[in-house]
Amino acid sequence: LIDQQAWQAKHHYQQGLAVEPNQISAWINLAQAEIRLEDFPSAYASADRACRLDPKSREALFNRAVAARAMERVDLAEADYRNLLAIDPPYQPAVINLANLLRSVGRASEAGMLLQNGASLWPEDATLLFAWGSFLQEE
Repeated sequence: LIDQQAWQAKHHYQQGLAVEPNQISAWINLAQAEIRLEDFPSAYASADRACRLDPKSREALFNRAVAARAMERVDLAEADYRNLLAIDPPYQPAVINLANLLRSVGRASEAGMLLQNGASLWPEDATLLFAWGSFLQEE
């Protein structure tokens, strides 16, 4: 049922974008539907289109990074997460995803510093605190 809904959403976003191709939110939503369908090349392209329309769009950069990571394009994913954090430093999903990405490519100390800094800067963000605690427990 979920895949059916994602396919329908993808279809309708594509139809709407054929009429109004500069709708950033539609490109972002299309990318999210494509991520849900695990169509990562299409998701990357849709998120990239949204990024070209608004280079500072948090959602567009995040979706593009997620799609790049899923395609094992670590360089592209890292660049987007870092750009996103330059625009919106407290964006916790980007902090956590970048830390996970860095850790997965053998850069655990850098990942740890990122999580530690995040937990220090935002001590009331439970998700960041849990991620930092998990990191410490596993290292």
